[in-house]
Amino acid sequence: MSGYNFTDEVRKALQLARERALELGHPQVTPAHLLLGVTDRPGNVFKAVLADLGTDPTAIRRLVMVNLAADTGRESAPTGPDLPYTRRAKQVLEAAMTEARELGHGYVGAEHLLLALMVPKATVGDVFQQLGITLDQSRAALLGQVPAGSELRPSAAPTALAGPARDVVARRLAAAALTAALTALALALLR
Repeated sequence: MSGYNFTDEVRKALQLARERALELGHPQVTPAHLLLGVTDRPGNVFKAVLADLGTDPTAIRRLVMVNLAADTGRESAPTGPDLPYTRRAKQVLEAAMTEARELGHGYVGAEHLLLALMVPKATVGDVFQQLGITLDQSRAALLGQVPAGSELRPSAAPTALAGPARDVVARRLAAAALTAALTALALALLR
């Protein structure tokens, strides 16, 4: 995890994830707990990305809690306040760092954690599927809030882009949409 700065927002979300796991009597922090942690304290960029996707943290939390309730009873008692992370939860944190690096961001924010939680390995991807949210849509929404290559932390990111910055974002979004369309076409042709 070296070389990447977790924002205070992510650090707080990780602490909240542990607290949620303890409250629910779970012995480890899972991707579901990470998702609860990040939605319990959403920051401005995270909220804006979710709004662009047509949802909000409350809807996500509600679905996660339903899924966790279905899994209750299969786990042993918690071991203490410093609960370990499951292998999948660790993979999510690594994927968040990868998302930040691939987007050229010099920090790992809640928005990167959101993207990492959407991958199938995260085991909470079905929450997003139920809400009709895809990883590509989320990346595009994030780029609309914080342009690729930005070193700005979410709290310092501009709320509205103007002039050349907006044009760069528009070109990148168009390129992402074109890539998605070409990928879909290629997959359709292979069938």
